[in-house]
Amino acid sequence: MINPLNLNIKPINWSGFKNEWLKETRGISFNDVLIHLVKGKILDHVQNKSKNHRGQKVLIVEYKHYVYLVPYVETEKEYF
Repeated sequence: MINPLNLNIKPINWSGFKNEWLKETRGISFNDVLIHLVKGKILDHVQNKSKNHRGQKVLIVEYKHYVYLVPYVETEKEYF
């Protein structure tokens, strides 16, 4: 399996509050995204072009026939 982000070497951290909010309002959770990532089902990952989010990247994920843009930041120690 190809892991384009090499996530096996860094922990992935997320807000439990935001995870619950995503489940309630969008029907997706960080857990769902992580499962897709591990299975190699990420469509792409790109640099966030927003001037307000420099250094942020975006995973493009298809989940239940919808495409989601999932922003993340990579540091030396983690992804969040």
